[in-house]
Amino acid sequence: MSAEFAQTSPTSNSTETVISTGVHSSRDSKPATAPALEGSLRETCESVLVAFIMAFMFRTFLAEAFVIPTGSMAPTLQGRHNDTFCSACGKEFRTGFIDPAPGQDGDRVKDRYVTCPNCRHAQLLNPEQDLAEQVYNGDRIIVNKFMYDFTHPQRWDVIVFKFPEDPKTNYIKRLIGLPGDELKIEHGNIWLNSKNGWEIARKPTAEKLLAMLQEVHNNDHQPTALNAAGWPLRWQDWSQRTGGQGWQPSADGTEFSIAAAGEQPDWLKYRHFEPDQDAWARAKKKQPLTAIPKLIKDFYAYNMPRNPDGNYWVGELAVECELETAAPSGAVTLELTKGGLLFQAKIDLTSGFAELAIPTLHGYRPKSKSPVWSGAGTHRLLFANVDDQLRLLVDGKPVEFDAATTYSPLNNNRANEIPSLQPGEMQPSDSVPAGIAVSGTSATLRHLRILRDVYYTDAADKQLTTKIRLLDSDNDDFDQFFMLGDNSPSSSDSRYWVEKSFVERRQLIGKAMYVYWPHSWPTAWSFPIRYKGFEFDFPFWPNWDRMKLIR
Repeated sequence: MSAEFAQTSPTSNSTETVISTGVHSSRDSKPATAPALEGSLRETCESVLVAFIMAFMFRTFLAEAFVIPTGSMAPTLQGRHNDTFCSACGKEFRTGFIDPAPGQDGDRVKDRYVTCPNCRHAQLLNPEQDLAEQVYNGDRIIVNKFMYDFTHPQRWDVIVFKFPEDPKTNYIKRLIGLPGDELKIEHGNIWLNSKNGWEIARKPTAEKLLAMLQEVHNNDHQPTALNAAGWPLRWQDWSQRTGGQGWQPSADGTEFSIAAAGEQPDWLKYRHFEPDQDAWARAKKKQPLTAIPKLIKDFYAYNMPRNPDGNYWVGELAVECELETAAPSGAVTLELTKGGLLFQAKIDLTSGFAELAIPTLHGYRPKSKSPVWSGAGTHRLLFANVDDQLRLLVDGKPVEFDAATTYSPLNNNRANEIPSLQPGEMQPSDSVPAGIAVSGTSATLRHLRILRDVYYTDAADKQLTTKIRLLDSDNDDFDQFFMLGDNSPSSSDSRYWVEKSFVERRQLIGKAMYVYWPHSWPTAWSFPIRYKGFEFDFPFWPNWDRMKLIR
């Protein structure tokens, strides 16, 4: 496991000074005198000196540019990595750079297989043949260095700090524990000891939740060759109607439509049919395939070939879709399963109001404060069950409810796996972790995605049984903070440090604010330029899609 840190990159500042000299149009005009030249030179030097001082002060006290060298914060922030596209489903994904074997080019690692996180197809990473698969440097970010002089660090902030065991090295992690906290890691979540006992540490906003969710499956990217060989679609008609009147997939399996859904909900259910390499090999040989739904685990394509299948079941999920309805009538229900219990969000398409429900938890019925749906049309929906809290977003905006959407622990932290379930059976199972139903209308579903929460483990890749208590010092400089990386299986953070498992306030550098320059895309005829350890391709295309606020 390599150390994870953020390196400062040199900040270049240039000042262009325009010097204007007086010109006399009269016949007796004379050239500028020596004192005038001396004054102009002095003004130029003063301007350069002021610009230098301002740049130095800005870099020292206000903001500074950093480069992310490794993948401890992936996928939130990318370190040195390869970009590639799955040859089977077309999904773009990234994998961390692995040091080359002796005799190999430092930027070209040969004979390395990577696995698509969407369809699990393994393919050879070949940067010598594919320009898109060459090694790219990590994200360049802006860090606000004065923010914590006026405000306190907040839980879930992404922070750059000095590594406690080597102050010359800068690290970047997510702040998990605050001064005075007693915390533990259990079932992938952070737990805090409060007056009411142990409570889960929740993401404070929907924006923070969205920033930390990781994609499990994107239905827009279908492995057509595998499907043609007989592998089932992950989204399946689960309605009890006969005669082919339930949900109908499009020819490529990316969309599903239903005409005149009945008064009872007609379900489309997600089953985690995750092919392994044996299934891919049998499909290529045109041999019979056997598909058994699996549990969703903490798989990271970024860490391949490490973490090949994921180690732990993840039950905290989100389902996302685009829903088009033909008439302002009927209802739509989004459903998630965790530990054999159901969690639902229902929207009445006639009134436009939404309601949350946990069928086994009587009295839990938060209703939206205002309509979230207006007439027939197309809307983007996301429903999440994360941190013992249900959230519903419509067209990217979180829905406000008339009651708290959090709930007390339900002891559903063990997977309830019933792989023998067949379409139409309604018994809750974590092998059928998500579903979407409509009633009383015709509808089309597009852009379906399943996402999962970050799953934290302890240093032994088990549950953290030892509780950590952080010091809230009388001297603020010695307040203690607990730091973790989003890429939990491959992050050197507070779980692993030997001398101290915390960071003191005086070691904080600042809050990571913005990815201002992810790697650029080289053109087909670009050439590398190297200067003082930096390398970039020229000409290039900016990577606009990955420029973002860091949450």
